[in-house]
Amino acid sequence: MSVTIVVEVHLSLLALLAGFFAAHAVWSISDGETLVPMYAYVDTAGSRHMDRLEGETAKSVEVGRKRLEENPDKAKCAVLIFDGYVPLSDGKTDALILEIRSYDGPAMRITMAIPYAPLNSPSGFKVFRPKILQFPVTENSQDFIEEFWRGVDGHSQGAATWNAHLDQTK
Repeated sequence: MSVTIVVEVHLSLLALLAGFFAAHAVWSISDGETLVPMYAYVDTAGSRHMDRLEGETAKSVEVGRKRLEENPDKAKCAVLIFDGYVPLSDGKTDALILEIRSYDGPAMRITMAIPYAPLNSPSGFKVFRPKILQFPVTENSQDFIEEFWRGVDGHSQGAATWNAHLDQTK
């Protein structure tokens, strides 16, 4: 039973981190700006940190992926968020891509996409439902998503922007 509790707490921390910084990313792009890739993590003391990975986007994403793999910050968990695309039924769509890792407890890899329509699109800025692209088969994705939304709500400006532009059609 104690193992289950540890895994649930760990999955919750991971989801809260991802949700909070996903909301920050949504807020950042809502005015039409391109997202500067972000690397966020929770340190061993439980504090959250975020670094913008300045420079050419592809190189910045590679720097972030290297940090995810090597964990030089000795983080409990981390998320890399960058602008990309995701294929949906109606074609390739702009999306915030989240590559999420845990290091403390059971190691996990989760990949999500948050599709959106940019401000300059005919419909204006919209945020669509998050998509889980990769998730451990041993974990409960519904619990993760519930905690992810709690993380989103923890970023008041990001949550308000997300809710004001939410489009559940995709």
